[in-house]
Amino acid sequence: IISVMIISRDVSNLRDAQTALQHQYEREHALRQITQHIRETLDLDQILSTAVAEVQRLLQADRTLIVQIHPDQSAQVIAEVVRSPHPSTLSMRWEDDHFHQECVAFYAQGRGRIVPDVTQDDWSFCSTDTVREIEVKSKMVVPIVQSLDEQSVVWGLLMTHACSHHRLWQPDELSL
Repeated sequence: IISVMIISRDVSNLRDAQTALQHQYEREHALRQITQHIRETLDLDQILSTAVAEVQRLLQADRTLIVQIHPDQSAQVIAEVVRSPHPSTLSMRWEDDHFHQECVAFYAQGRGRIVPDVTQDDWSFCSTDTVREIEVKSKMVVPIVQSLDEQSVVWGLLMTHACSHHRLWQPDELSL
C-alpha cells in the first residue's frame, strides 16, 4: 500500500435535525388527529372527554384531566382519563379559594407549568395538598383561557400527571 486516503464528515448535526423534524412531524400529526376527533361532535362533554383521552394517549401520562374554574374560584374536575391503579379524581370539587389568585393570574397569561417533583413545587399555595393526595409525582398544567371583552379569563386547566414515577416533562410536550 502506497497511500491511504480517508475522508470523514461529522453528520451529527444533520442527524439531530432529522430527529427534530421527525418529532415535529409526529406532534403535528397527533395534533391533527386530536383536532379531527374533536370536530366530530358539538357536544362539549364529548369534546372534553376526547381531548383528555387523546392527550393522555399521546403523552403516555398516568392521568389527564380538565378542571373547570368557576367565577367564584370554586373548581371541579369535569373530564378525566386515569390508568389503574391510580385513584380517579372525576367529580372532585373544591368550594373554597382552592386555586390561589396568583395561580389564576399566571395562567390567565396563557402560560403553562412543568413540575418535575410536586414535593419540591415552590407554589405551595396552589393546590399541592390535593396533588399529593391523588398520588401525583410530576405534573404539567396548561390553562384553558377564554377571551371576554379583551380580557383573558381562565376557564379551566388541562393537567397531565405522572403518578408511578417522577417524570421530567419536556417543553415541547407542554407546548403541544
